[in-house]
Amino acid sequence: MAQTTHPSNCEKARQHRCDCACSGARHGWGGWIGYARGPERDRADRREQLLAGITRNRHNKIGFNRQNREGYIDLARLEISGRLSPDTTGDRTPRIVDLGDPRSRAMPLNRLETLADTLLEKTWAETSKEIDKQAGDQAREVKRRLAKHTWCGILVILIRGLEEVHDVAAFVADRAKKLIAEFVTSKLSSLARTLAEAVVGIVVDKVGSALGRLVEAHFPLLGEDTLRVLRMLALFVCPSVDRHADVYRYAVQPLTAEGTTFLIAETRDQVTALFTEWWARTDPGSEGGAWQRA
Repeated sequence: MAQTTHPSNCEKARQHRCDCACSGARHGWGGWIGYARGPERDRADRREQLLAGITRNRHNKIGFNRQNREGYIDLARLEISGRLSPDTTGDRTPRIVDLGDPRSRAMPLNRLETLADTLLEKTWAETSKEIDKQAGDQAREVKRRLAKHTWCGILVILIRGLEEVHDVAAFVADRAKKLIAEFVTSKLSSLARTLAEAVVGIVVDKVGSALGRLVEAHFPLLGEDTLRVLRMLALFVCPSVDRHADVYRYAVQPLTAEGTTFLIAETRDQVTALFTEWWARTDPGSEGGAWQRA
């Protein structure tokens, strides 16, 4: 889990951006998992705060503005946290975040936290150290660039790949690394070529190693259960979904399509309405890649 030195505004996603040294890898998900692990009272208080921030127009209708998009996407995150809570599921499996322990995948919340710990927390700790070594006094700028939806974008790459593949080991060893390399390269296009290539190599190596550990531990990467928690994790870590259309398409939409399994009807309908209006008004290109409408 995130260290105590991580700014709480970032860890708990109090703002819809990441300005700290975690480059977005630790943004948000620790806070939403905290709500799942915490008491119902905390979730109720946060829900009350979010609803109080929703604005309405003079006809008493919810306005199509960024504040409301952010508010309802946070309500969706909060409701998912509540559905994952042992208070809701009744599953009292101990909190285990250890690839060697089968209980780390026995319940959705443990599975989610194990993936977050492996793919984001530990991977970023290793990546950050290597960037500091390679980039020197440019390390801060490199990390600032990586904060622009890199980690939620990598999760989207994994989601899309795992939706289609049958051989996980082959995907992890080859195709996933190529896709991640292309994606991270696009984030660093204005850096010196040698530095950009070095950073891309670091990210691909560290993410590839994390995926390799999951495969070696026989962590179930295929199947709807893992895809679902990867979608949740992408939603949790993305700083601003309305600036990352691929997270909306490949994470939010599949979760809303499950009806009221995770979201109450009002939240599901408002998220759909607010973002449908937003994409109709806005170029759906995003930090994470263009959303090509089917």
